[in-house]
Amino acid sequence: LFVRQSYRIGRMTQCYFALLLSLLPLRFIGGLIITAIVYPIVQLRSGLGHVLVFILIIELQTLAGIALSMLLSAAFQDPRLTDNVAPIALTMNIIFAGTLLPPYRISAGLRWLHYTAFAYFATVAYNQNEYSGRIVQGAAGYPSVDGSVFLRAKGLDEMGLWAAIGFLALHALVYMIATIAILEGRCLLRKNKN
Repeated sequence: LFVRQSYRIGRMTQCYFALLLSLLPLRFIGGLIITAIVYPIVQLRSGLGHVLVFILIIELQTLAGIALSMLLSAAFQDPRLTDNVAPIALTMNIIFAGTLLPPYRISAGLRWLHYTAFAYFATVAYNQNEYSGRIVQGAAGYPSVDGSVFLRAKGLDEMGLWAAIGFLALHALVYMIATIAILEGRCLLRKNKN
């Protein structure tokens, strides 16, 4: 529908940003609600700075997800094809996010795929925000450890918090630019046919 409307109007970039801006407020409110519920229940790291960083990560992850969905919609004109490709893209994001499978458990030849998954950078950022520079209390019978040891054990210590946030934002930006390029290219081809 998004692509069809853009073609009809002929202003791809304006349609893209109008749709993107219409989706963001509800998603932003959703991120705030999730934070308000999850943060105290899970007893994440206290402090206003950590809460604000958590919100920033949620919002950037949401933006990257929306931008990736719109990119898939623009890349495949047939909605049925988009419906078949989207689960593959999301599954790849989940597999290479670093939560189900730590990066070091993936063969060296495929480890680079972590960098193609925006969820990986969100996972690193969440974990860096929670554990970096902190003593993590051990479970019953286990000693407390430094947060850096915990991050290293999970394979999420290769970059700092702000680098991970930057790469997460970069993913969203690349998805947006690619979507606009595809839409503008198709519009140009359509004009040249007429």
